[in-house]
Amino acid sequence: MDSRQERQRLRDIVHVFSRHGFKRGLGSPAKLRMAFEELGPTFVKIGQILSTRPDLLPAPFVEELANLQDDVNPMEFDVVAYVTENSLSMPLGDIFLEFDPVPLASASIAQVHRAVLAGGVSVAVKVQRPGIRETMETDIALLRRAVRLMKLGNPMAWIGASKKPTVIDPEKILDELWRTTQEELDFLNESVNIKRFKENNSDVDYVMVPRVFEKYTTPQVIVMEYISGVKLSDTAGLKMSGYELDSIGRKLTSHFVKQVLRDGFFHADPHPGNIIIHEGKIAYIDFGMMGSLQGASRRFFNMLIVGVAKADIDAISRAVMGIGARGGSIDYERLRADVEKMYANYVEISASELDLSRLIHEVFAICRANEISMPREMTMLLRALVTLEGVVARISPGISVMEVAAPYAREYLKSRENMVSELRRQIHDIYRSLQAAPEVLPKIVELLDSAVSGRLRVGLYGRSLDRIIVELHRMVNKIVMGIMLSSLIVASSLVVNARAGPLVAGVPVLGLVGYVGAGVASLWVLVSILRSGKM
Repeated sequence: MDSRQERQRLRDIVHVFSRHGFKRGLGSPAKLRMAFEELGPTFVKIGQILSTRPDLLPAPFVEELANLQDDVNPMEFDVVAYVTENSLSMPLGDIFLEFDPVPLASASIAQVHRAVLAGGVSVAVKVQRPGIRETMETDIALLRRAVRLMKLGNPMAWIGASKKPTVIDPEKILDELWRTTQEELDFLNESVNIKRFKENNSDVDYVMVPRVFEKYTTPQVIVMEYISGVKLSDTAGLKMSGYELDSIGRKLTSHFVKQVLRDGFFHADPHPGNIIIHEGKIAYIDFGMMGSLQGASRRFFNMLIVGVAKADIDAISRAVMGIGARGGSIDYERLRADVEKMYANYVEISASELDLSRLIHEVFAICRANEISMPREMTMLLRALVTLEGVVARISPGISVMEVAAPYAREYLKSRENMVSELRRQIHDIYRSLQAAPEVLPKIVELLDSAVSGRLRVGLYGRSLDRIIVELHRMVNKIVMGIMLSSLIVASSLVVNARAGPLVAGVPVLGLVGYVGAGVASLWVLVSILRSGKM
């Protein structure tokens, strides 16, 4: 794309976004989706990537962008052959005995063809569209310029139906978008993902992972074993083939939990199109989007699951703080109160009925309210959970992800692997403490010296201290008033008994005035207490 074409494309982008209500401000989620659709395939792909990132966009935008669908024409076979031969530096005839010119699937980034290698092995060949990397790089760069031209470059608040403002940072979104796009456009990453996933599941007899032919894999082309079978979305076909849907649903759930809680490496897009049932085995066929939950993140996520299962508010709070990145000082009491308020909605719900993805959505909301940002891996896990729960609900509605996850989490927290990890963390903390000792020890000596010599001063700070003092003043005033009224009543009684001073109807005037004054004052104190609502 030359400079003249870039300027025209930039004008188109600005015009489309302005027309959909994004001029000097944010439009609606639906308008953003329509703008992406109007700007073509690369923007549709951008929208699809953003639909997996609830850490970057509010939930209404994520949900709306999830509706974007690829609407692209398949590549001509001549183009597929050219890209494949150019990437592998070999003629197609030297690699394949057969190469089906009709694609099995076609999307905005690549399309897949069935072929047969020279050795007779059936394979699936995934070929990247020519120029897609350059096109997406240019469009993201132009989108960045358009955002600045429309003065949308700074973080801004978006207020949705909840009326609670959510901060959106367009620059951060575009940075993350380009990083994710680079990963997805390099098929060598997918090859690494497949090999790692295959190793992790080599001992799972009901899971099948395709073999990758590394000799024929490049950043633009990946060749893997072709797996036939019934797609998970074809429930009628599964039943006709004699499969029990409940068994498939339970195995799928158990395996996903194992990926997350034990392996720390999981398929982040387990939708029905990426899973095939082959000879009773669950076969995964696309590995472009994978998630990783390692080290402390995995330990704290396991702690979160166990905390939810045991209704342990402190464990849930610690897990949230451990998983997230703190934007500043955290008010732990407020965080705990928010967690407790959230969990109150689940007190009467059994583990089998608990919606884990909804729970994690609420945890994300608590994190945003407490200035704790969740890492990208957690957002990928949330998306994968939502997808998985939808799939399982269709084929086996009685299965609960939470019910399957809790035993796994408890087992992991008791495992030797976790104990070793925890020991390493504690040793690391001790090492850091020893490193800081030369600076800390003199300060401790100085503090103790100040205490011994009487020079130590302690300052107390409370966010609500002024309000507490005002309430304390009011309380003391009421106590003093009560004592004074009691004294007045006692004094009036003494005057009446002594019949001192002038009399009215045989009652001393001073005593009568004292009783009346005490009665009026008592009534005023009672009314003020009732109005405060604090009896």
